[in-house]
Order: sequence, then structure tokens, then C-alpha cells
Amino acid sequence: DKTALNKYVRQLLILARLRNQLPNIIQNELGNMGTIGYDIEQDELYLKGKKKGEIRGEIRGEIRGEIRGEKKAQIRFALACLTDGLSIEKTAKLTGLSEEQVQKLKDEMEAE
Repeated sequence: DKTALNKYVRQLLILARLRNQLPNIIQNELGNMGTIGYDIEQDELYLKGKKKGEIRGEIRGEIRGEIRGEKKAQIRFALACLTDGLSIEKTAKLTGLSEEQVQKLKDEMEAE
């Protein structure tokens, strides 16, 4: 009876969601018993997880952007310090860059 089969399939889908398993597993287990039309992209748990992932991605992107911006500001400040004649040690201390990084910047400035 198809009605009973559909009832059991719905119950299995609910159980699968509760155990965080994909409903496709149930569909594969049914094999020749019939096909189930189920769009995972409309599933409530799928949509919740997708939204959570998007939020995490946005936060990571913002953090990376802030870090890049801070690094660029450090480099600009270091270049200004070196242009004004400050030592590598003093420039490193003021900017938070390592002495090796400041030396590299100075070498690049002199090469230009």
C-alpha cells in the first residue's frame, strides 16, 4: 500500500534528520520500493546549516580584511619612518614589524 509506504518514509526522514543523516541514505535503502521526491536544498536543517556557514564565511572574510589593512598600515608607517631616517631597530619597535621585515622594506626602497 503506497499510503503506508509514504507514512513510513516520512517517519524515516524525520528520524534521519534527528540523527543528522541525509535523507538520501533512506532513499538509497529503499531501492526498488519506489522513488521519493525530496529536495535537500529545501530541508530546514540544510537551510539552517547553510546560513550558519555563510555567516562564518562573512566573519572570516572581515577578519582577514582587517588583518590585511592593519598590515598595510604597518608597512606604510614603516616606510615613512625609514624615509625620515629612523633606524631599522627603532622602526621595527614603533611599527610592530620584525627587524627582518623592516630591513627588507628598506632594501626595496633603496632598489627603487
